[in-house]
Amino acid sequence: MNEDLLSALQKRFPAHAEALSRLVPALEAGEPAPFLLRYRRDLLSGLDEGAFGKVRAGFREEREILKRRGAT
Repeated sequence: MNEDLLSALQKRFPAHAEALSRLVPALEAGEPAPFLLRYRRDLLSGLDEGAFGKVRAGFREEREILKRRGAT
């Protein structure tokens, strides 16, 4: 797991810091959103669909930013 990505997301979503440490590896592995929402609720730590969508969008944005910086 990329620690830069995780720390950037934890700064961006401080209320969901606990869920991020479990969710980011699944997102990095390319797990599809419907699978995570339906079968891997344990990774979401109580995130609803709206919060999950925001975290997922933030994950994509932060990953792109880090790619541009050459950190990944």
